[in-house]
Amino acid sequence: AIAKTAGGAATLTLRADRNIIVSAPISSTSGALGITLSAANNASAAVGGVNVGANLTSNGGQILIGGAGGNVTAAQLFGIGYALNASATEAAVKLGTNVTLSSGGGHITINGRSNASGGGSYSGVKGGIYALSGATVDSGGGNIYLSGISTGDDKVFGFGLEANAGTTTTFKTSTTSGA
Repeated sequence: AIAKTAGGAATLTLRADRNIIVSAPISSTSGALGITLSAANNASAAVGGVNVGANLTSNGGQILIGGAGGNVTAAQLFGIGYALNASATEAAVKLGTNVTLSSGGGHITINGRSNASGGGSYSGVKGGIYALSGATVDSGGGNIYLSGISTGDDKVFGFGLEANAGTTTTFKTSTTSGA
């Protein structure tokens, strides 16, 4: 786990040539923590995804999830380019089961670009952005920018949601309304 427990505003940037896997919480309880997860930073990268398997809490800082693959120019408008598929069978950005991204008023940007083949059936699992059951993206009043693109196959979705029975997946900008 990474916990910011003292001091003013700060930024944590994790940059990888291939994949980033977050398996323990990243949080701030003192001052805003800008969190940037940027995959596929090798100039010739064909893969490079972000798998968020634990909570991210920025306490007012921006949360940027994506990378340097795909159409960087268009995505840079919101501070980060696109993550690419983590592998031939995995999404570019995956938000894990019951994982919460909470920015406390900071903007949240998630950019994923898939070039995967559907293999004959429709699939969100290999898409640009794939949110598993129970995931929550809560900007606490900040903006939420989502860009999921699929360029490899018309049967692979740019944005997909897992929808298991009895679960709720939430995207909201405040405590009173959804986005």
